[in-house]
Amino acid sequence: MSVGTKKSRRRILPRKLGDLLPTRTPEEEPLEEVGAPAGIESLVADAKDYGSPDDVAIRCVDYSVDRVERTEVDAQAIEKVLGEPKPEWARARWISVVGLHPVVVDRLHRALGFHTLAAEDIVDATERPRLDVYPDHMLVIARCFCVEEQELSSRQVSFVLASRDVLITFEEAGGDLAENLLQRIERIGGRTRSHGADFLLYAMLDVLIDRLYPILEDYSEDLENLEDELLRGRDEDAMARIHHIKGDLLALRRVMWPTRQMIDALQRDEAERLSKATETWMRDVQEHAAQVLDIVGSLREMTGGLADLNMNILSTRMNEVMKVLTIVTTLFIPATFLAGVYGMNFHYFPELQWRWAYPAFWVISLASMGGLLVYFRKKGWLG
Repeated sequence: MSVGTKKSRRRILPRKLGDLLPTRTPEEEPLEEVGAPAGIESLVADAKDYGSPDDVAIRCVDYSVDRVERTEVDAQAIEKVLGEPKPEWARARWISVVGLHPVVVDRLHRALGFHTLAAEDIVDATERPRLDVYPDHMLVIARCFCVEEQELSSRQVSFVLASRDVLITFEEAGGDLAENLLQRIERIGGRTRSHGADFLLYAMLDVLIDRLYPILEDYSEDLENLEDELLRGRDEDAMARIHHIKGDLLALRRVMWPTRQMIDALQRDEAERLSKATETWMRDVQEHAAQVLDIVGSLREMTGGLADLNMNILSTRMNEVMKVLTIVTTLFIPATFLAGVYGMNFHYFPELQWRWAYPAFWVISLASMGGLLVYFRKKGWLG
């Protein structure tokens, strides 16, 4: 997949750099006290700041090649439902959690046995993409970029691979990644159902990376249109648009760089948590991540070129203005000289007593102007 192949495009409105990078604001998430103990327990104590646990959507999907079963799990019954092992017929189990609440994550970590530090990082939606390996599971943190109401936004997506057969995903509220993956699982004859949960992790990372291609295509088209508008002299807020797009691309690069490192670590699979088949497929995601970084770099260079082009166009326009003013000033130099000479406060000027002095002044001035215009045209200075 490459930039420039999508037929229907949507315009991405540039946003400030801080709007895309993982940030923490007092209105959205409480700050931890300095020196607070690490782990999910400290966040559970302040769980009232996160809303109601019942707003979190939890779904358990057991699947095999020829069978899929979905179970909607109530937040109050996590230990009872998910504490049981998956059915014998199931090839893998996927637990999808949409919405981040410390109480829910704490119950899941107790029922499924993943580390309290991993649970804390899942709730903290400002983490940078990375891979954390624990003795019997691993945590993968990524970010999902999407376009909502013509604005670019990002959400944290976390994965806990408890084994090759159990994957838990945590997505911020409002995301659609879980629904996308559920459609893959329910597709009869699909590759996902014939592999374990580690392959589902690959599939989700593949979706996250592939979603960036149409976004980058939109930026590429935006920059091409901006270049055309600059050359036609129709864009008055060019520098503001270039600055915002450059900031968005920088935000993408800051996310994609650690994402690529995380995928590289997954592909090496030093902890041997992935099957050989999944490792092979993970190379495709690795290649796509590298390609996305290259595209982002190319687009950033394009924005730099457009900034230089805009400055050159502004400089050229200024030079044109100065050229016109200089020509006008030069045309009036002869008249200014004559007016200066005969406007001096001397008592006796023989020419002032001449009857035709005034007409002679205009004839000389206009003739001088005409001569200068002919000279300028021969030099090509009049365009």
